[in-house]
Amino acid sequence: MKVTKRVGVCSTFGGLFDSFENDMCDKGCRHLYTIEHQFKSLRQMKCSLKSNKIALHMDFTENYSCKLSSEIQSYHFGASRNQVTIHNVVAYTSLGIFSFSTLSDCLRHDPCAIWCYLQPILEHVLEINPLIDTIHVISDSPATQYRCKTNFFLFCTRLYVISRGKLKAASWNYMEAGHGKGAPDGIGAVLKRTADRLVSNGHDMSSASVVFSALNAAQLGIKLFL
Repeated sequence: MKVTKRVGVCSTFGGLFDSFENDMCDKGCRHLYTIEHQFKSLRQMKCSLKSNKIALHMDFTENYSCKLSSEIQSYHFGASRNQVTIHNVVAYTSLGIFSFSTLSDCLRHDPCAIWCYLQPILEHVLEINPLIDTIHVISDSPATQYRCKTNFFLFCTRLYVISRGKLKAASWNYMEAGHGKGAPDGIGAVLKRTADRLVSNGHDMSSASVVFSALNAAQLGIKLFL
């Protein structure tokens, strides 16, 4: 059993200052250099995309907790509240930028679920532009989601199946830890705030299919998949 507890450390002001300075010079400067280099490289990649290339920036949004316009006390404070998984993708192409999101009642965030959420988006993108033969994926690097051997295997196999062998090259780019918010987080914020506004106007959000229908009717300019 793992227990986290608070432990006090006594030191002088000079010792605290030296420790802070060492951490900043070692870990802090390396982190700032890496994230700045990543942002610069990704910006160059996005700005130089040709008609046959696409960059997909993806991330999960914190699960949306379903709400009702009028809730009894046991539902409001109980554990029976349903949740909706929201997986967002921003597609950068030579023709413009497009926003996608997949909603699901399934609460899994593992690689198998990720590729279920990605499949309709990839099929839609390849249908819109059949010239695409190169895909660059951008994501953060949690070991339970994107950065693991299962995802590497699916990345090497599912892309070939979904594209029916049309893709010639693909890359997966991991962001530095603590990179801050990105474009996919903006999609999640729009969807969740819109859903909350609809609830306050009398609409019940009880499941992923209900949320999907309500957000589609709101016409947010985000292509949704269920």
